[in-house]
Amino acid sequence: MFFEQAIAHQVPGYTREADSAHGESLAMFDYKDELKIKNQAIKEFWEVNRLAGNPQNVIASPMPREYRTTSKRRVFMQPGNLQFDRQDSMLEPEEHNKIYNLLFEKLITPAYKPLAYALNWIIIRGTYRYRVVIFNIKKIDASIVRKLKQISEVLQKSELNVTAAHAYVDTTESDYYLESKRPTEGLNFKQLYGPREMSLSLGKFSLRYPVTGFSQINESQIHNLIKAASRLLSLSKEDHFLDLYCGYGLFSFALGEAAKSVLGVEWEGPSIDCAKASAKHLKKSYRFIAGKIDEMFVQMRLPRPIPGKNPAGPAAQGLRTRRDSRTRDEKANPRMPRVLRHRRNSRLAQGMGTLRLPRARGAAARPVPRHPAPGNHRHAGEEIDFRTGLRPYRRKTRDER
Repeated sequence: MFFEQAIAHQVPGYTREADSAHGESLAMFDYKDELKIKNQAIKEFWEVNRLAGNPQNVIASPMPREYRTTSKRRVFMQPGNLQFDRQDSMLEPEEHNKIYNLLFEKLITPAYKPLAYALNWIIIRGTYRYRVVIFNIKKIDASIVRKLKQISEVLQKSELNVTAAHAYVDTTESDYYLESKRPTEGLNFKQLYGPREMSLSLGKFSLRYPVTGFSQINESQIHNLIKAASRLLSLSKEDHFLDLYCGYGLFSFALGEAAKSVLGVEWEGPSIDCAKASAKHLKKSYRFIAGKIDEMFVQMRLPRPIPGKNPAGPAAQGLRTRRDSRTRDEKANPRMPRVLRHRRNSRLAQGMGTLRLPRARGAAARPVPRHPAPGNHRHAGEEIDFRTGLRPYRRKTRDER
């Protein structure tokens, strides 16, 4: 069973297609009734799919309506016909609807025709106190830049508290309103006016994040999210907190004080830069690294605990560095040069016979293979120098040449 099927059992006439346009089918109900519908649907979904445990009830939002801090409108410009979604949303702040109406009244005039043809999306981001407008455009040239600056002046003079405006070039005209590739540098992202970053207050401190970075749409629920995460994790001073897809570090900074160390990982570079800047500003020793979280990244860069060891440096956070892996044999066999040790290991990996190697005084004996691997019998009978792990040099005969 899919979750929308469970919702349809609670709401007569509900369809996924009807709700996909704006996602506000349940907003018509009183919020208490909406919560009841969602809790019953979750319970049915759980039972039909035979999931383990019992689901908890939905945590009520402090702002059930007009809570969205991010909204968007698609712009379609056909020859002589501008199509603009002017829906008045129940889940978006009233200021968002006023901004969209202001921009639409400008875009339908002949003076803004070049910009209207170039637009993909108009996006509004921000908080409950201020807003930022992003123009997603399919192309950019001098005439479009002039119109962007003119319409930015209109936003600045308005009383809607639009503190910044930016343009983002999306030549693919994708359905995703900021496009699958996040803005980096150059012509992809153009600052029209105002700061490139936004700020989120968490009471004791504030965090900055890029206007294109992910943040919770329902700002009023952030404190509930932090409380739930804190309860589920129950961090202590013996724990190392690994925050995957950390973004600008919301949970890292909100929960990291209870842990021994914090490591945040995020693919998007601008968000990681903001997290590092926040750590420096708040004087926290948290680490943040950027990278695509795939198998190679997990194996090479994520922390791995070392049982029974708590040394200083990277290993203090459970990290095994590439240097550690190179020096394991060196610690066990300090008298063997590294190049010979590398050759010895290569021959062992190929199953080329038993090697007896000197080891440091007091070092434990290490098991070595006593038989060649199947299919590698070509060198099994040859004499091997047990000190170096190499076959002695032998001049080829005339027949071999």
